[in-house]
Amino acid sequence: MFAMGAGLGLAARRLSEAGVWAAAAYGAWFALTVVYFCAVYPDWMFAYMVDADRLPLVAWFPMFALALIVSAASGALWTHTLADRPLWQRVSPLLVGLVCFAWVAATTGARYVQIGTTQEFVAQQTTPIFEASAFQRAANIAFVGQAGAYVGLLAYLIWRGRRQALRV
Repeated sequence: MFAMGAGLGLAARRLSEAGVWAAAAYGAWFALTVVYFCAVYPDWMFAYMVDADRLPLVAWFPMFALALIVSAASGALWTHTLADRPLWQRVSPLLVGLVCFAWVAATTGARYVQIGTTQEFVAQQTTPIFEASAFQRAANIAFVGQAGAYVGLLAYLIWRGRRQALRV
C-alpha cells in the first residue's frame, strides 16, 4: 500500500495535499474492497499465521483499515517531501515500497495460493486458489474496483497537476 501511495504522490508532484488525500482515500477504498475477504476468508488474510477464530473481525479490521490508509498516505507524503529532488530520489519511496512488497510476497506467497482455515492449512487440506471459484469471482471484482480507482486517481492527479502548471 505504501508503494501505491508513493505512486500517487509521484503523480501529484507538487500537489502535496491532493496526493496525500488521494492516497488516503485509496487506502480506505482498498480496505472496503477487501472487507469481504476479511469476513469470509480471515485465515487467508492472515496468511494462516494467526487462527482467525481467536481474533474477531471487529477487533482487527478497523486497525487493518487504518494501517492501509496511513501506509498509503505516508508513501505519498514521503514522495512529496522529495518533489524538488532528482528523479532517482523522487522514486525512492516507490522503490522502497516495491522492495517491501516483493519481500512479503516472497515470504508469504505460497500461503496465499491456498484457501481454507488455519487448521486446514496446517493439515495440508486447503483448496488451491484457482479451484475456489467463489473466491476467484470475488477477487476479480475486487481487483477491477481497486485498479479502476487507482488508475482514475492517477489520471486525476496528473490532469490536475498539468492544469495547475498551465496557470503558472
